[in-house]
Parts: sequence; structure tokens; C-alpha cells
Amino acid sequence: MQTYKKELKPYLYLGIFLFVIGFGIGNFFWLLPGTDYFSKTNYLFTKDILTYIEQTFYRFFITPSLLGFSVGILGFLLGLLMYVRDNDRGIYRHGEEYGSARFATPAEMKKYEDPIPENNIIVSKHVKISLFNKRLPIKLQKNKNIAILGDSGAAKTLAFIKTNLMQRHASFITTDPDGGILPEIGLLLKKGQVQD
Repeated sequence: MQTYKKELKPYLYLGIFLFVIGFGIGNFFWLLPGTDYFSKTNYLFTKDILTYIEQTFYRFFITPSLLGFSVGILGFLLGLLMYVRDNDRGIYRHGEEYGSARFATPAEMKKYEDPIPENNIIVSKHVKISLFNKRLPIKLQKNKNIAILGDSGAAKTLAFIKTNLMQRHASFITTDPDGGILPEIGLLLKKGQVQD
């Protein structure tokens, strides 16, 4: 897991600074003379604001108010948001384009193969996967459940099912809607003492 690259402390200081500024701005509007929003807005645009700020400046930072705390917390969250921005935990492969995935080569797939040929599931001409996990290192142990999907005439039965059934090394569950596997392979399985 990649750790955060940015230091948190400067952004905490920034958040505290923005909290104080936001608290002061919130109290500035809270302490404006008037009882409702319209009277405060009227005072803001019609009276001498500089005189008002000079007379009550210290009160902006010492008077607790709901608006002051709300704007201050928004300022603090803005500081933390700047910390999180462009600070992800992504693992990137710089210099490689998207879509650079490829199929494994036969040499790379050899590590999944059992040295005894009868203990392998035949996947293709060059790829065989060991049937027994205990004969492989832990990193190479994979689930052996396989689902074969394809259109009619895609050689699912011929290329995968029959080749693995003829090895007679494990129990298989097959779905055969046209009923062609048993007449073609049944005698071979019977001679091999395979129980059905």
C-alpha cells in the first residue's frame, strides 16, 4: 500500500488559520445591527462599514455564534480538502498506456504445470494447470473450477471437455444437452474403471 506523499501538519495549520478567518467572517455578518437578514443587508450596503469594523473588530473573534462556528468549520474542512486533493493512494505504471495487458506466454504458464502430465488439466495446446494444489508453491495455487462458455460449434466439447475426460484423473460434472459425450467417451471411461 502506498502511503500519503503530503505532510499533514502544514494543512492542519492552514485549516486552523482558515477556521479563525471563517469564524471572524461569520461573526462579522452575525453581529451586524438588525434583527433579520434584510435589515442586516440594508445596514451592510447603506451605513459606514469601516467605522463599524473599527469599533467591533475584536468582537468578531471572541463572540461565539452559530454562524461563526459554521463558517469556521467550512474553512477548516477547506484546508483538509486541499490536503486530500492530488494525494491519492493509486499505484500507477508511468510510461505505459492503458490497455497494455497481454496474454501470458507459454513459458510463463509453465510454472502452473505439474511435472506429472496425468495430473494436469489441459487448457490448451501449450497451457496445462496442475490439478493438485499441494504440488505447487502457495503463490501459484489457484481455484480449479472451470466454466466453459461459447456459441454452438465453438468446439467446447471437443477442445476441452473430451480431452480432460479422457485423462480419467478426476471427477467431472458436465452438462450435455445433445447427449453426445456419453456414447463417445463412455466406453473409455468404463475401461478405465471410472465410476459414474
